[in-house]
Amino acid sequence: IELLELRHRDTSFAVREIGGAMQQVWSRYYSGASTVLFVADSSSTEAAASAAVEVCEILRLLPDRRVCLLLNKRDAPAALPAEAVGMLCGVADLEAYAGDDRLKVVSGSALTGDGLDEILEWCHAALHERAELEALIAAKEAKAGAGGGGAPEEAATAGGSAAPVRKRGLFGRLFGARSADKAGAEGGAAMGNVAPGA
Repeated sequence: IELLELRHRDTSFAVREIGGAMQQVWSRYYSGASTVLFVADSSSTEAAASAAVEVCEILRLLPDRRVCLLLNKRDAPAALPAEAVGMLCGVADLEAYAGDDRLKVVSGSALTGDGLDEILEWCHAALHERAELEALIAAKEAKAGAGGGGAPEEAATAGGSAAPVRKRGLFGRLFGARSADKAGAEGGAAMGNVAPGA
């Protein structure tokens, strides 16, 4: 586990990297993470395919967080073709599941730094957006509380399914219940006040 401070433009933020070997404890760090950056090895068929399952689970568990999927090692000689990586990672399905632009997919290389600027821009924007959302929600809940009763903290999925009731995230509390037509599906992730990583 590594923790480092980064600065991009006017924002300083902490990044906690939690390697793939620590997958069993990733969820312990989610509550402290404002965003999640998941790093998938795009030169491995198995790693790319398992990333889809893990990222879908992160999106399911954290309905109020932005998630970035970094398709790493695009410079490696063994890197799979972009179309194959997209299919193995289920990028189209993940984007459809995430819906409201919660998922950002970046191709790059940790070795060469390719994609780093795009990720830093995403972190900057996601952290500012989250701070704005939290301020809006606090104002909305204060107003609702003053009016005698706020929005419920939990919302059941619609459609008559037997899906469990789940706590609303920031987006749900601000914009209403999360869409019920989204079906459920990580590698490594990065957290902190940004995101765990492999």
